[in-house]
Amino acid sequence: MVKVVHFIPTLEQGGAERMAAEIAGGDPTGSHVIVTLLAREPFFRVPDNVGVRSLGPRNKLLALLMLPVGIVRALLVLRRLAPQWTVGWLYYGCLFACLGKLVGARVLWSLHGTELEGTGRYWLTRCARRICAALSRTGCTDVVHYCSEASRQTHQQQGFARTKSVVVHNGIDTHLFRPADAAARAVARNRFARDAGDLAVAWIGCVARFEAQKDHVCLLRSLQILKGRGYRFRCLFAGRNCQANEEAFARLIARHGCADVAIALGAIDDVAELYRALDVLVLSSSHGEGMPLVLLEALASGCRVVATDVGSCREIIGTMGIVVPPRDAEALAAAIAETLLAQTTWEWRLRAHALIAENYDKARMLRSWLDITTATDPFRVARRRATVLEASSR
Repeated sequence: MVKVVHFIPTLEQGGAERMAAEIAGGDPTGSHVIVTLLAREPFFRVPDNVGVRSLGPRNKLLALLMLPVGIVRALLVLRRLAPQWTVGWLYYGCLFACLGKLVGARVLWSLHGTELEGTGRYWLTRCARRICAALSRTGCTDVVHYCSEASRQTHQQQGFARTKSVVVHNGIDTHLFRPADAAARAVARNRFARDAGDLAVAWIGCVARFEAQKDHVCLLRSLQILKGRGYRFRCLFAGRNCQANEEAFARLIARHGCADVAIALGAIDDVAELYRALDVLVLSSSHGEGMPLVLLEALASGCRVVATDVGSCREIIGTMGIVVPPRDAEALAAAIAETLLAQTTWEWRLRAHALIAENYDKARMLRSWLDITTATDPFRVARRRATVLEASSR
C-alpha cells in the first residue's frame, strides 16, 4: 500500500481542510495519516481509515515558539511511518512536508488560495509563501498541486516553480448535492425558519466562516441597501463564528441594521439541507479564494449563486450566476436583486447540477490524485488534462 503522510495547519472549517480529509479517506489503495500542526478538533468528519495526529498546542503563538519541538516530533512521526509521499497543505504544511525528503519520501504540495490581502494581517503567511516559492525551485518538493488554474497562475507569478505544477480541481459529492423538489425545499425552510414570517420572503444564504477574507461587511452593506429598497428577505449565515452569541458578529449585524433579516446559524453539519432552502447563495470574499466549494455545492444543489470576482469564481459560475467586483456593496446588492427576480425552473436546476457533475465530481478528483501518488510519472495527469482541454477547444 502507498503510505502517505499529510501535514496541514488544522482540520478546522475550510476548503483545503475538507479536501485533505476527502482525499485521505477516499484512497482505497493507500494508507493515510493526517498530521495537524495545531491540536484543534476537526470540523469535518475524518474517515475511520485515516489516522490523525497533532504536533503542537492549540495556540498559534505558542506553536511558533515551540517550532523546534514540532519539527522534532514531525521527524519522529516520519521515521516511524516511513511514508512514500508526504503532502503539505497550505504554506505551513508545505514547509513541514519537506521533512519527508530526510526519510526518502517524495513531496507533494497542495496550494488552494490565490492572492493575499495587502495588509499586515498576513505578514507571517506572506513570509511562509516567499520561503515556499524559493524552495519550490529546489529539490525540496517534487510536485506542486493547485486546486484551480487561477491558483496556479497566481503562485507562478509569485515565483513558484512552473515545471512542477499540476492542476486538479476540487471535487464534491454530486449525489449528496443535487436539486430538490418543492416539497423538500419547504421542509428545509421549516427547519431553519425562526417563525412563520420567515417562510413568506426570499432566502439568501452565506456559507463562510467569519473572518476578514470572506468580507461579511460588504455582504451586510448590500443587505442594508436591499432593505432600503423594499426587498423582503432573510439571510442565513452559516460558518464558524457566525452564531448569534458571537459578540463581534452580532455587533456587525446590528451596526448594519440587519438584525431582523439575519439568521445566524454558526457552523452546521448538514449544509446540503441549507442549500435546499435557499433562493440564492452569496460569496462576498474580498480576496484569496482558490476554488470555493460552496459555489460547487450550491450550483450542484440547483441553487442560484452570486460571487465576487476572485480566484476561480468566474470560471466556476460561467453563465449560471452573476460575478461582481469585490468590495462593491452596490454591485453585490444589484446582483442579488437581479437573481431573486430570476425564474429558477426545474430544468435550470438540472442544468446547473449537470455542469458541476461533469467538471467537479469528487470521483474524478480522487482518480486524478491517485494518478499522482501511484504513477511513476506524476505529471501525466497534467498532460492528459491539457490534451482533453485542447481537444474540447477545437
